[in-house]
Order: sequence, then structure tokens, then C-alpha cells
Amino acid sequence: MSDSHSLNTTGGASSTRSGLGSLMLQYLRKGWQFLLFVRADYKLHADRYRSRKQLLELDERILRDIGVSRGEAEREAGRGFWD
Repeated sequence: MSDSHSLNTTGGASSTRSGLGSLMLQYLRKGWQFLLFVRADYKLHADRYRSRKQLLELDERILRDIGVSRGEAEREAGRGFWD
């Protein structure tokens, strides 16, 4: 049998390990990307919720200055954080 047709048995296990290691790194990266996305999304919703509730604390003069009625402020504060 010539060299081009012979089986190469050296490095088979290490090749498999390096392939698994590479695959694990890909999964870890995807996991971190997902966690960062969830964190950013949570922060957006938390900021939105907080700012809507702060509208209720404003007095009539400030609401009038920003062009929002008390009813509009109450409706906005009553909206869900996802909206």
C-alpha cells in the first residue's frame, strides 16, 4: 500500500479532543452572548418601567411644561414594561 492510501492513526484522539474543545468554546461564546443580550434587555425594560412610574410623581405644573396631562401620565405609567 502506498503512503497516500495508508491510514494515519496518530493524532486521532487529540484531533477529536481539539474538535470538542472548539465546539465547547463556541457554545460558551453563544451562552455569553445570550446572557449579555438578556442583561441588556432587562436593563431596557427596567429603565422603561422606572421612568413610567416617575411620571406619576411629577406635579401638574411639570406635566403641563412637558405637554402631558395627568390622565396621559397615568395611562403611560399603567403600561406594561414590555410595551
